[in-house]
Amino acid sequence: MTRFSVAILGLLALAACAPKSALPREVREDIAKATKGVREPPRAETLAQRVDVTGSGDDWLVDYERAPAAGWCGTGGCTRALYVAEGGRHVKVFDEQVREWRLTAGRPATLDIEIHGSNCDLTGVEECRRRFVWDAAAGRFSERPNEKGDGYLAGPLFQPVAPSQARVPPEVSAELQRRQAPCAALGGTVGGRDSEAISSPDLNGDGVRDWIVGSRYVYCELPGDGQDTTPPMGLAVFVSGGDHWRLALRAPEDGYTVDVGVTPARFGVRTVEDCSNGSMCPTRWYGWDGGKLAAR
Repeated sequence: MTRFSVAILGLLALAACAPKSALPREVREDIAKATKGVREPPRAETLAQRVDVTGSGDDWLVDYERAPAAGWCGTGGCTRALYVAEGGRHVKVFDEQVREWRLTAGRPATLDIEIHGSNCDLTGVEECRRRFVWDAAAGRFSERPNEKGDGYLAGPLFQPVAPSQARVPPEVSAELQRRQAPCAALGGTVGGRDSEAISSPDLNGDGVRDWIVGSRYVYCELPGDGQDTTPPMGLAVFVSGGDHWRLALRAPEDGYTVDVGVTPARFGVRTVEDCSNGSMCPTRWYGWDGGKLAAR
């Protein structure tokens, strides 16, 4: 073996033992975009740290609470963004404000958070805890009962990362367009916390996440900073059906809950003005039965 061959083998061995690459491009670019305009933007490396979600050794958490500016913190806590290595790139799987954060490595990894009370139909200062477990097959965090065993999730469901509306099934997109039409006729655009489709835990037991459209947090933004409420259209639930999506339930109410304490998850309809979070809330429950969501 020549000296040259020995040298090459030595370099290959060092490369194999070297640490993973530095902060991924997607993470660095997102931080640059988020901190654009900040007088003294922080170095990306000061906000980011490696964490273990997928076992790749190259997952990253960005904690904006470490940033010198205060634009990423509020009554719901501070923004944290989580990226996992997938197919040679890094995908954002969490991007929200949280008050408390605990990521527990494992197979699967578990994420426990405490968020703004409005996500539990409570006042902002009241405790609202959520638990998510990493679903490798789905490439996302999926809802589970929290550490207290509470699987009652008030709608609109908290989304770890906003679902890409470009990937919403066509049947769901048609429902969104139908709801947006009255506002568009006034020259406005639909806004609010639930103006788009919401990803839901599996409701019909086929292992595929479903979709919910509608809630009370919807309004019509009119030209000239005007605002109007949209006509009440209630709720629409779509479930997977092989190569298509079908309407499984339409209800006149605008409040709902999903109970992930059972499999498949149960869907509940509520009149929001008459209820608060938990078992004291009057709820009409639906379960999957005979190819439809039926009242129980």
